[in-house]
Amino acid sequence: MKINEIGKYKSLIKKITPELNKKGKWALLLLLTIILSSFIVPTFLNITYDEQNLELGAVKPSYEHWFGTDLLGRDLFVRTLYGIKISFWVGLCATVVALLIGVTYGSISGYIGGWVDTWMMYFVDILYTMPFTMFVIILMTFFGRNFYLLFIAIGAVEWLTMARIVRGKVLSIKQQEFVYSAKALGFSTPRILFKHVIPNLLNIVIVYTTLTIPQVILLEAFLSFLGLGVQPPMCSLGVLIREGVEVMEEYPWLLLFPGCFFVFILLLLNLLGDSLQDIRNEKIG
Repeated sequence: MKINEIGKYKSLIKKITPELNKKGKWALLLLLTIILSSFIVPTFLNITYDEQNLELGAVKPSYEHWFGTDLLGRDLFVRTLYGIKISFWVGLCATVVALLIGVTYGSISGYIGGWVDTWMMYFVDILYTMPFTMFVIILMTFFGRNFYLLFIAIGAVEWLTMARIVRGKVLSIKQQEFVYSAKALGFSTPRILFKHVIPNLLNIVIVYTTLTIPQVILLEAFLSFLGLGVQPPMCSLGVLIREGVEVMEEYPWLLLFPGCFFVFILLLLNLLGDSLQDIRNEKIG
């Protein structure tokens, strides 16, 4: 990443952070701490997430193994950190897929309008009637349980709400004077969309991104719980929770730690999303 690009990200963070309320700032700080720890901490440990010690087996949390170990003697602390990283990547990448589809689809529908808009929204309404989870399961079953296809499969069902939101916003933006000016200058429709309309959707996209990521993580956890998500030897929080549920009566720590982190991360993401939503509502008001 270039120095000037880093400077842009820093200025964006400085611009957004002061407007967050107290709960939003704490949520952002804790969330960044957890995510960075999941990437950094395992590199300083001499244990990998898939390193087995069959002689050790499942042991309770101790000084040597903070979260204990699972049935195969694998350190649960390292596996939990790795699971957080995988769940975060799935949530982020699948959300990006959903945003690319939703923003593009909603922008085209709202900008063109007329019968095109009507039929495009009919298509969205039809997809809304389908059970999303079953649709993802069908995609994963048909295309195979590939880690990268998981992004596409989840993103392919999470773009509908974003498309509706963007479409409504574009209907308002295309009535603005700068759009009429661009048309008068003879700019093409794609140029107007990508140079003038979509950039003005940044605020609403950021807000709903923070609300979409927890939904995606929750869906990934559900798929992994069913055995259709992340596949061994990789692990996500959903995989760890599934493994913990199977032996929760004998080894409760195998469910306790991944489950607590899962709930806590979803809580932080929702608090951050609510805070950004409050900022947007205040600006609109």
